[in-house]
Amino acid sequence: ALLPLLRDMEAAAAEVLGDDPGKGPWTLGADVKVDYASLGVPIDEETQRILEKYPEANTIKIYYRLIGKLLEIKINCLLPTKTPSTLPSVAGLAAMYHETGLWNVWHPIVIGKGPSELWKRRPFHNLWQVPTKVLLQKFVEMVEERMFFVRDTGAFVMTLDGKASNDELWAKHPPQNAAWKVLPGHSAVRVVTVTQTHTSATSLMSSVTGERAIPEWVVKLIVSWIVPEVLRRMLKAGAQCLSSGGPHAPLLQADTDGVYAACKGLATRGAELDAATGRGIFSSANMPTADVVRGRGRNLLAFEEEFASGALTWAKSAEGAAEVV
Repeated sequence: ALLPLLRDMEAAAAEVLGDDPGKGPWTLGADVKVDYASLGVPIDEETQRILEKYPEANTIKIYYRLIGKLLEIKINCLLPTKTPSTLPSVAGLAAMYHETGLWNVWHPIVIGKGPSELWKRRPFHNLWQVPTKVLLQKFVEMVEERMFFVRDTGAFVMTLDGKASNDELWAKHPPQNAAWKVLPGHSAVRVVTVTQTHTSATSLMSSVTGERAIPEWVVKLIVSWIVPEVLRRMLKAGAQCLSSGGPHAPLLQADTDGVYAACKGLATRGAELDAATGRGIFSSANMPTADVVRGRGRNLLAFEEEFASGALTWAKSAEGAAEVV
């Protein structure tokens, strides 16, 4: 089922890096200046020179959009690609989520060590129950995770889809602890990273649908105070994931699922594309488009819409194969 997966990847990239006029514009909630060194994120001299050349490179931009009961938050940032380990920074991002037994290292409200895996672990597609503690209440959310490694473009795409409380999967996988309440509403997270020689442009979009609309003042508090603090923790944790003495080190070295070798391949490809095209540096103020992630002339989603509307016609090539014209 390659085409449905390709469709899901393209949809995620378009959702994060494109614009949806039907949802209205994004509001800039905060510009967060980042001192990578203070967060334990090491930067080599050449990357430091690049960051100094682009002032916005050290700025994380946080946007939000509130539509009734739906709150969407988007975070654009630039990370150094190279790390002291042999793995690129995108491997730290992948490890934070993939190594479910170590979520407690970085996740501020997870219960225990991390999610429970509801089926035997797969390299790029998993189903979890994620227990969390908010104030004095304990909740659990069912989350479906997918990772996409777009080798041709050096791009990484991850989707995390929370299941609503009425999803049929809850009948098959009820909460593993009777004290946990199924999280009301549901959430979705999309992460896209485009690797380059020295830097990696990363955009994260989080959507939360609640039982009632969230007041604007609460949203502004979340965006201006809570999200920046969580981001700093995540950046610090991501760097620790790749440190030689960190708890993730043995798992990264073993790479049982081939995830980290795939991350390394993306960084290699990103550098190749830089050399071949001479493209500039992406940044939080100049993010790549969904076309950069897709890397093909024709958008599969647009193709399907045109095909369904009858706007496409077909002709036979000289070789007798069907072609879209």
